[in-house]
Amino acid sequence: MGNRNDWGGFSLIEMLVATTVFSFGMGGMAALMLSAAGGMSEAEHDTVAHLGAAAMVATLQLSPVALDHLANPPQFAPLCFEDDSCTAEDWLTGQYAVWRARLARDLPDGAGVVCRDSTPIDGEAGAPACDGSGPVVSKVFWTEPRHANDEDGGARRAVAQLPQ
Repeated sequence: MGNRNDWGGFSLIEMLVATTVFSFGMGGMAALMLSAAGGMSEAEHDTVAHLGAAAMVATLQLSPVALDHLANPPQFAPLCFEDDSCTAEDWLTGQYAVWRARLARDLPDGAGVVCRDSTPIDGEAGAPACDGSGPVVSKVFWTEPRHANDEDGGARRAVAQLPQ
């Protein structure tokens, strides 16, 4: 048998230190992955909101009665898809109701409004700040949960304007 000092390998302390360093590294990777997933969620919300605002503007361009009708939409929204008895106003009101329902479903605290506004980059979900003059705009509002402690409480807005 050889001398005890000739044996190779790691001591228990070296293994403990290596395991601790490895654990901290894996914890950092997990935190990075969670942060990236949260950023993807925010990007998804931003995309849904901007596409939703643009889609409503496109709908407004299809209908000559849309501009004045959606400024004060009726509370009851008939769903007209393939029914020939629907008027243009009924169809538009139904599309508006579906649009708002999709925003509420796809965005946290999602809401949308169509209005005339000379300062479209203002307002919030409960008070869209539409002044009744200026271009027709579609405003989408939502709240980002990860930014609830921000000064604005995580409130976000997307706006699309009808070309004049």
